[in-house]
Amino acid sequence: YDGTMHYYVADPTDPIIQVWQRAFPNMFSPLSDASAELQAHFRYPENLFQIQATQFARYHVTDPTTFFRGTDAWQIPSDPTYCADPAHAAASACDLTNPTGEAPKIAPYYQLLKLPGASTEQFQLVTPFTPAGRPNMVAWMAANSDPTGYGTLTAFQFPSNQTVDGPSTVFAQINADPTFSQQRSLLGQGGSNVLFGDFLVIPLGDSILYVEPVYVSSTQSNSVPLLKRVIVVNGNSVSVGNTLQDALAQAVTGSTPAPGGGGGTPPPTGTPQAKIAAFLAEAVQHFQAAQDALKAGDLGTYQTELKAAQDLVQQANDLAQRLGTGSPSLTPTPPPTASASPSP
Repeated sequence: YDGTMHYYVADPTDPIIQVWQRAFPNMFSPLSDASAELQAHFRYPENLFQIQATQFARYHVTDPTTFFRGTDAWQIPSDPTYCADPAHAAASACDLTNPTGEAPKIAPYYQLLKLPGASTEQFQLVTPFTPAGRPNMVAWMAANSDPTGYGTLTAFQFPSNQTVDGPSTVFAQINADPTFSQQRSLLGQGGSNVLFGDFLVIPLGDSILYVEPVYVSSTQSNSVPLLKRVIVVNGNSVSVGNTLQDALAQAVTGSTPAPGGGGGTPPPTGTPQAKIAAFLAEAVQHFQAAQDALKAGDLGTYQTELKAAQDLVQQANDLAQRLGTGSPSLTPTPPPTASASPSP
């Protein structure tokens, strides 16, 4: 390693890079000179994409009169989860009486998706648009990060006769959902804060799927947030699951999956106390399987079994809280018996 820098030109027709190439003729190489292994790791830069999206929100208009009046101006929507974070609730951006207050814009995010009309999935950087001053979503734009077609920007505009919910509307729908409202109250008990992850707008075929991860963090300093729920919004349906797979299964089929996701055992039947005992008995089995995997050095199985056990304990805790019987007496994580630990 000697710190040597290599500059590859992805778009030789760009006028700015042409000026740089004339000024420093020996500095730049064509993109084709990069190895296939290196090109597979190229990512379209987020800050460049943000600048381009911000300009495109106004300059997508081609009619001079419409452009001058600003009647078809777009904007990148504000992050609806920003003010829901206790750390930001008192920020000036969240003060409704502050005319200049505005939450940060939704940051673009990478997705592996198949664009409308495309035959294969591609790694794209995506951002949504809403009309200026209105909450509905009017378009979205993607930047290609795949070696084939790297840097290609594609914008998709929704038909003018259709109303597509924007991030603020969908987030309000999530908070109004009775199932999530109840679970949010339970998760926020005992000195814990409920935190929202990145609000994701995911184009899926001819529809839009919204995904919102929910974390729980202790009020103590330097605490690490833990993923507890994943919310999927499909049209008017709000699905809450312990994992993305759980929430997607509910969103697609309308049914609640087995505890811990996947093809686990069906929910226990009988009295609530019997259900709690069944949850804990199954959790103990998963904890033991996790311990055996850890001793054998199988960190992948250890992590899977540990997650399944923790989900079952959480379900038992939730049921016990609703019954008013207190939390079940089971340690949520097994004591470590080896120095190895799974990756986050």
